[in-house]
Amino acid sequence: MKTTMGKIKNLLKKSTNIGPSALILVSTLLPILALHGETTVSAANATTTLRPGGTVDTGNHTWKLGDFQTPGNFTPVGKNTSGASWTSISTYDFGTDQRDAGSWLPFNGAMDMTQSITVAGSTYAYSWNILGIGGSGKTLGDANGILLTNLSSSQLSNGSTGGNLGGGNLGSGTYFIGNNYSYKNTTFLGLGSEYNIATVIAQGDGGTKKVLNASTDYTAKSNSSNSFFMTWTNPVLNSDGTVTGTMTYRSRNAGTDYIASTQLTVQKSMSIGFMAATGGNYSKMSVTVDLITASKGVQLVVS
Repeated sequence: MKTTMGKIKNLLKKSTNIGPSALILVSTLLPILALHGETTVSAANATTTLRPGGTVDTGNHTWKLGDFQTPGNFTPVGKNTSGASWTSISTYDFGTDQRDAGSWLPFNGAMDMTQSITVAGSTYAYSWNILGIGGSGKTLGDANGILLTNLSSSQLSNGSTGGNLGGGNLGSGTYFIGNNYSYKNTTFLGLGSEYNIATVIAQGDGGTKKVLNASTDYTAKSNSSNSFFMTWTNPVLNSDGTVTGTMTYRSRNAGTDYIASTQLTVQKSMSIGFMAATGGNYSKMSVTVDLITASKGVQLVVS
């Protein structure tokens, strides 16, 4: 570019009879030629100015099954648990084979709640010792399923267990979505420990939980193997930045579907994972994840 401009300047020096029209032509060419020394920035190579506390689009927008079958992508949180571990890349043993245990397994990445979400797999609860001595409790308990929360993993161990399903003390931004094995006491006048199961969607409510919706109840005796299919559909971004959508959890036991569904209003980015809780009733419980369809939440820029 410098060479071209130099030639034009030399021509100006050598010429003594440049008319007004020629001067206009040269004055028009010089700015155009100068542009060739700059780089044109397109969307493909544009840079982003990062500011602490802001957000950045990472360009990788979806979570895949492989992400949810990588144990290192989760942060296990245990309260009175024993032996909690991954038994395979897709199955997690909650370590809840004792009373008053809480086991939370949040995924380390955020979910974009403005987009639809699907999670599918299976849950398992097993209580083999009819006397409740020397092993699993004699009655299934208390709950296992999906965790949806706005809290960090370090805050989850404050959750109250037993009938509070691991969601008590965790605030209204935490939800339990899954099987409540102690949903309905079926003994005479409630005296005893025979319970029916139901699929529930429950929300943290002070030190306890509030059931927002529940399926019909059923009996599963000393073990319960349930396939599940959770969906978050029709999300709408509200003017205050929250998102309202429909949460549905279908749990299939012995060929019958038990479905809970309700409308929730949540933050734009939430953490999702799995959880289990026991109380006086307890059992060996696990979860297997087979399908995930979700978009990534925003990534915070740290200073």
